[in-house]
Amino acid sequence: MSEHEGGRGGFGVFLLGVVAGVALGVLFAPERGDAVRGKVSRRLRGMGERALDKAEELGEMVADAAEDFEERRARRASTRRSRAAEEEDEPLE
Repeated sequence: MSEHEGGRGGFGVFLLGVVAGVALGVLFAPERGDAVRGKVSRRLRGMGERALDKAEELGEMVADAAEDFEERRARRASTRRSRAAEEEDEPLE
């Protein structure tokens, strides 16, 4: 029976802590809630803009890498065709 009562006492202490925390937070808050929300909103917007810029840069880098890859692939294919043509022209011994 004492465990059950201890459980309720623990919850009461928890609620008291929550109430005390909220009261202290309101009393000692450095800024009003709307000011904090405004700052957070501006920072998040700035982070979003930077993320979009980085995504655009990454997209350009991927496009450049794909173009370079295609150019190298085309050169290798051309070289292989040239070598194959040369081998066909060589007389068999």
